[in-house]
Amino acid sequence: LMFMYMPWAPKVVYEGDQRTYVAEVFPTARGAQSPKPTGTPAPLVPLAAIAQASSAAWGGAGVASLVIHNPGDASARVVASRHERGVLTSNQASITFDGVDGTLVGRNGENIAPASNTRGVLYGLHLGRFSDMGLRWLFFVSGLAGCAMVATGLLLWAVKERQKHAKALAKGGCISIGLWLVDGLNIAAVAGLPAAMGAYLWGNRLLPVAMAARPDMEIHLFFTVWGACALLALIRPTLRMWQLQLGMAAALWMSLPLLNPLTGGLGLPAAIAAGQWGIAGFDLTAWAIGMLFAACVFWLRKRKALKKPVARPHAATNTGNFAPAQPLSRKEPS
Repeated sequence: LMFMYMPWAPKVVYEGDQRTYVAEVFPTARGAQSPKPTGTPAPLVPLAAIAQASSAAWGGAGVASLVIHNPGDASARVVASRHERGVLTSNQASITFDGVDGTLVGRNGENIAPASNTRGVLYGLHLGRFSDMGLRWLFFVSGLAGCAMVATGLLLWAVKERQKHAKALAKGGCISIGLWLVDGLNIAAVAGLPAAMGAYLWGNRLLPVAMAARPDMEIHLFFTVWGACALLALIRPTLRMWQLQLGMAAALWMSLPLLNPLTGGLGLPAAIAAGQWGIAGFDLTAWAIGMLFAACVFWLRKRKALKKPVARPHAATNTGNFAPAQPLSRKEPS
């Protein structure tokens, strides 16, 4: 985001020439600009030959990815990116081939300026792809721990703030608008956001492949579900709403491995049998995340069952997050 936050220096140095600026900052952006489609059909060159030619040009280095521009058209281009194993930088050298006859069009990103290479190292540290599998799992678990730290901080702040309203609640009063807003936003952030993520992955599997602006529709689905979760949480920030949204997140995540084979993907047993551990690992992780949310729902229901009934509807109750939130009207018990 630094290019958005601090755009002045590039504008001055490049005098508004955005194309040259981007080409120098991102020298490994998977080859040159692809030409416009001609409309003339043409068969695509065998990709195995492209991979072999790329590896030979790099002295035996592997190919990380192949990107095809304008497939089936006379202007097709195939961009091969070099596999950089064990290096910090995210910069990958690439070779562009003609997609019809396989001739070399150009090489890119092999002599990178120091400033651009520094940016590539910083971004590579952010991605963590330089590390082995064990260290990458440690990064993942550390990321989850950071999320848990943020979530517990939000909840504990709300609990502490509610203690200031204890006397007013004991006399049948209502919580403040600010605390009511925090309760609803906590539900939306802690429970609604994972549910929206699960909906995004469902959309990725259910939306037709040929749909126009398909990636945009996936993003719209994510924000639509998240917005709906936030609205419902603000309308009634109660324990039941926590259970509802955590339960929805659990159902969406746990059903992803079942959805994959139904939508043309590789099922979990087939992925394990084929040694496709990237696919199998994602499915198993999705199951684990869904089971974690299901455990939260079970814990909340158990907490509600153990909660002692109050003497009257307007008596003070523990309305903190992960406990029944207090309705503003105070006309009915939580």
